[in-house]
Amino acid sequence: MLTEPAAAQAPTPTIVRLESQLPQAAAPGRLQILDSLCWAWEPYDVNRALAYGQQHLQLARKQQSPTAEVRALNNLGRCYVTVADYLTARQLYDQALQLARRTQNADGLAATYNRLGALHYYRNDTASAWSNFQLALSVLRQPGVRPQTQVAILNNASDLLFETGHPGRGERLGEQAVALAKTIQDPEAAIKHHLNLGIVALQQQPAVAVREFQESANLARQNHRPRHEAAALLELAALHLQQNAIGQGLVEAHRARELSQSRHDRERVLGAYNLLAELYAAAGQYPTAYQWQTRFQTLNDSLNARRQLATLAAWESRYTLRDKQQQIVQLTQHTQEQTTRNRLLLAGLGALGLVLAGGSLLYWQLRRSRQALARNHAALHSATTQVARLAAAKDRLYTIVAHDLRGPVTAFVGVAELIEFYHRENNQEGLRNLPGLVRQSASSLNHLLDNLLHWAVMQSGELQLQLEAVEAGEVLRECAGIYSTLAHARNLTLTVDAPATPLYSQVDRNMLRTILRNLTGNAIKFTPVGGSITLSAFAASATEIVFCVHDTGAGMSATQVEQLMAPLAQPPVPAHNRTGTGLGLVLCRAFVARLQGRLHVASVPGTGTTVQVSLPRA
Repeated sequence: MLTEPAAAQAPTPTIVRLESQLPQAAAPGRLQILDSLCWAWEPYDVNRALAYGQQHLQLARKQQSPTAEVRALNNLGRCYVTVADYLTARQLYDQALQLARRTQNADGLAATYNRLGALHYYRNDTASAWSNFQLALSVLRQPGVRPQTQVAILNNASDLLFETGHPGRGERLGEQAVALAKTIQDPEAAIKHHLNLGIVALQQQPAVAVREFQESANLARQNHRPRHEAAALLELAALHLQQNAIGQGLVEAHRARELSQSRHDRERVLGAYNLLAELYAAAGQYPTAYQWQTRFQTLNDSLNARRQLATLAAWESRYTLRDKQQQIVQLTQHTQEQTTRNRLLLAGLGALGLVLAGGSLLYWQLRRSRQALARNHAALHSATTQVARLAAAKDRLYTIVAHDLRGPVTAFVGVAELIEFYHRENNQEGLRNLPGLVRQSASSLNHLLDNLLHWAVMQSGELQLQLEAVEAGEVLRECAGIYSTLAHARNLTLTVDAPATPLYSQVDRNMLRTILRNLTGNAIKFTPVGGSITLSAFAASATEIVFCVHDTGAGMSATQVEQLMAPLAQPPVPAHNRTGTGLGLVLCRAFVARLQGRLHVASVPGTGTTVQVSLPRA
């Protein structure tokens, strides 16, 4: 992977120290701190990095520091590359290039060409990447180019040459990077160079590859670079897997996983999970291999979701900034126009001060203008609030749908992998069980689509209430009948505790069915094998009936229940062993509110959860 010029690492203590220094820092030191904070936050929270990068850019322009402005533009471009917004990144790099050329900033010019090369590399355009690296190499020896920038350019060019089948030229540039890095006491170049040499020797000289990977890992360990040590260990483990040295490969893969987890490097943790699954499968330990493959799939889904959310947040931040800038321009123009208008009115009042009628007319016009301005401001504030509320609801729906769709889709992927595995192992019993898994996944997807339809109809305002007297026991037994097969398949006990005397609730029958089905479906989803689910109803008062869904699942803490019921723009963090209640619970809450009822959740960790829905009595 291509590298950037060496900068401060971003462990939490470093970030805390930098952020504590920021409020008291003077302008020159503040520029450096903002630069370091943008760099430090980027691997962990790209939105925080973007916020510090924008502050850095604004302060550099205010201080009229073109050198700092070029660095700020490059840092912002790096953040947008992280979230795959290559168009915005390219625009920022172009601004940095123009400014660096205009101010004859050799270091900024070389660094920006290097960043452009990295951008094209991530887009898999190796020809454009090499073209930009060549431009960076052409200004490499000019006065003013920092050694850190030179090392980064040599490293990136060397990496690209190794990957595109030019190991000779790549090795020469890598050796130059190592020699230059020694002068600034930066071991990273040597670590990466040995890693590249090992990769080149993989096919023809495996013994040499082992030696180079071990040298890279040893250098990383000696210089306290756990991320680079993990990368070398993963290459070693993969090579030992090819050589059928399973025991050694497992030791290296587990060590790489531990190092990556200690640095919160989820991408390498993902690679370690996948490699562990392959190693255990090669060793014939299929249950353990399946566990690691499951972890790999779960983490991969999580990383994909995080990337998508980070990209959406970055786009939102960019559009919000542009919107604010446009609003500032409009408000400035409006203020200037209003100031001009007021000056003309005051001049008229001064000139016609002796004429009472003329003065009164001008005063009336000024008052009317201010009233119109106040009305326009109130209307604008109301419209802005409405747009923000609609945007929050849209974002919540997108997040919940993406979250709930992942489960059924992942299940279908898992079934495909099981088919391949059982076919390869000639496991007829396993193949006979697959239709049940497919039906279960299809049922979950169908249930989600039903909820989406109900949500869409409700949001459109076309959902009309059709109130009628509904007998509680009847609707409870209907719901239990729908889920009895699924409960039996999961070895769960599903019972109905209907009141002995019929109780009637004045509700919309379809809405009540949807509420009970969603709550029962969630209870079945979160109740372990051998557990039980009870559907019941009772009269709480002369005007109210309470429907209950109780399960013996893992339960939730008070904090988790509070998060579950909070009116957030995004769904709460799921409880232990839960995949999230998703759109179903949101729909239940909306329907209960529409029926003028209340929804209450009571849960005890390790005991179970009870959901109560209070509705009007007929």
